[in-house]
Amino acid sequence: MKFVACRLSVQQVLQDIERAQLKGDAGEEELRALEIDVTGKILLASWRGTRFEVVQVLREVRAHFPSSLSIFTHRMARVGRR
Repeated sequence: MKFVACRLSVQQVLQDIERAQLKGDAGEEELRALEIDVTGKILLASWRGTRFEVVQVLREVRAHFPSSLSIFTHRMARVGRR
């Protein structure tokens, strides 16, 4: 859900930039601030999308292993032996 919100936020900032450029009343500093804002939002949306995909793959991989063979279970048993 956060990914969708980020994407919509990026679209909104891009529309703001376009409106400001069409009006011609936005200063160079204001346009630069909007560009920085949209760049940050694009990076955030990319990160959230990538994270979502990685989590999904990890869930699929984890589903293929019974809990008794879990790496976490194995490591916890090893730590308990020390």
